[in-house]
Amino acid sequence: MNSRKLKVSLLSLYVCLALCPVDVLAGKLTVEQRLELLESELTANKNELQKTKDELGKYKSKLASLQQSVVENNYRNTVVSNPSGSSPVAENIKNENGELAQSVANTQVKGTQQVAVIDSNGEKNTIESVTLKDISKYVKDDIGFSYQGYFRSGWGTGNHGSPETYAAGSLGRFGNEMSGWFDLTLNQRVYNQDGKTANAIVTYDGNVGEQYNDAWFGDSDNENIMQFSDIYLTTRGFLPFAPDADFWVGKHKLPQYEIQMLDWKTLTTDVAAGVGIENWAIGPGMLDISLSRDDVDVYSRDFEHTTQNEHEFCRCSLS
Repeated sequence: MNSRKLKVSLLSLYVCLALCPVDVLAGKLTVEQRLELLESELTANKNELQKTKDELGKYKSKLASLQQSVVENNYRNTVVSNPSGSSPVAENIKNENGELAQSVANTQVKGTQQVAVIDSNGEKNTIESVTLKDISKYVKDDIGFSYQGYFRSGWGTGNHGSPETYAAGSLGRFGNEMSGWFDLTLNQRVYNQDGKTANAIVTYDGNVGEQYNDAWFGDSDNENIMQFSDIYLTTRGFLPFAPDADFWVGKHKLPQYEIQMLDWKTLTTDVAAGVGIENWAIGPGMLDISLSRDDVDVYSRDFEHTTQNEHEFCRCSLS
């Protein structure tokens, strides 16, 4: 009998444990505890709602930008009064809307044609129209490479043998200098940050003979010669006292003044390695200054022995 009562009591206890929550068994929650739980749930709901609003805002902003680009495309000034379905602007917008799976074939590309680009500034997107020529210029500036120089070449004949150079440096140069002279400069930007730049510059010049097809450089029997007249690094923005001046180091001479057509140099120097500053604003003018060296060989009276003298000199020019 007692055993049966014990089994009934245990069964009743199990039923009560199953029906009652743990927190109820642990004790009744106070008002403060209930408020804390409600505030925690409310904060979590607010965070989730804000996240959803942010995502919806981004979607609406993108949708509005694409709709605006479609409207502006109807009035944009392109080669024709209104862009056709195959124009670069229309194709770009269709790509943004996912309406164009592939580019339209047989479209003639011109530098004056325009494309629509989206400029993302924070959460606000703006639509701008740029030409392909503008994009090409941007890419060129971003690469930072430039070239400049001079060379001449041609063909000539005479009735008494091959042409010969006559009165070089007199009136004109193309008609009386039978040579293929070149003077080429390569400029590559290697650093550009926070208003400070650094460029590596190489200038090589020389002559290419135009008499033989197999004339090699270094052969004294032909006219082929070449030298590196400049190889240096120039910087801008690194001098606190002259932020707009060019500070350089290497083999370089200050700008020379000459009349190219007559090959007449009014101011020039022959220098090797050095250091200098160019385009230094001093008062109303610009100052160029350098400290350079040039080693020369001095021959003895019998022209059999030489000694080397080192010359270091400073040159300044004010313009």
